[in-house]
Amino acid sequence: MKPVRVLVTGATGFLGNHVVNELVKRGIPVVATGRDQDKLDNAGWPDSVERISFDLANSHEGVFDIFHNPHIVFISHGPGCRITIRKHI
Repeated sequence: MKPVRVLVTGATGFLGNHVVNELVKRGIPVVATGRDQDKLDNAGWPDSVERISFDLANSHEGVFDIFHNPHIVFISHGPGCRITIRKHI
């Protein structure tokens, strides 16, 4: 069985950071995104967490390709970002 990959948007925020930490504890591969690369780099996560600086408010075309087709997307970005992501699994 292929391992599940989880994309967490807004990963450097309060909720997203807790989600990333819990997924790491459970050994689940995580792709963490946020607008600020410095915050992603200094979040204190282990090297197993893939960090990608990306602003979903500006572009969400091809988001699944960019983030290597995650199985689950946890959206925890700010309220000003309005996107719709559709993907069949």
